[in-house]
Amino acid sequence: MRYKKEIIIIGIITLLVLFLRIINVFQIENGLANPFVMILIIIIFSFITIQIQRNIDHNYQRHKMFYSNLDILKYISSILIIILHLRPFLNISNELDLAFNNIITRICVPIFFIITGYFVAKKEKDNLNYIDHYIKKQFHSILYGVFYI
Repeated sequence: MRYKKEIIIIGIITLLVLFLRIINVFQIENGLANPFVMILIIIIFSFITIQIQRNIDHNYQRHKMFYSNLDILKYISSILIIILHLRPFLNISNELDLAFNNIITRICVPIFFIITGYFVAKKEKDNLNYIDHYIKKQFHSILYGVFYI
């Protein structure tokens, strides 16, 4: 089956959107329960996810390691962290605000730690003293920021 991955991606995103409707995150009051809006959300997120998956598959076939998908993930995570601090859904819906701020955006900071840890561990393979140097550099920048603000 040629489009197996795409069908699985669309199915998972559809189930996620339906789940968000069932638990009342998508409500009539906030406009997200409109069938047209829900279908649009499924299409947009499916398209983005399929493009990322195709990029991963293409790079894997060429035996190249590109990190553009990690850049996309960092970009989306940084936007979600900004939204987390702004709390734009507070006046729209309590359920949407709760789901977005306490469930969806709480994974963004661990994503940054995981990505940073991956690259630090990768550099540690080449230079056995890299982690010591990295920790000292981070500690120095924290001290510099605290005492020179």
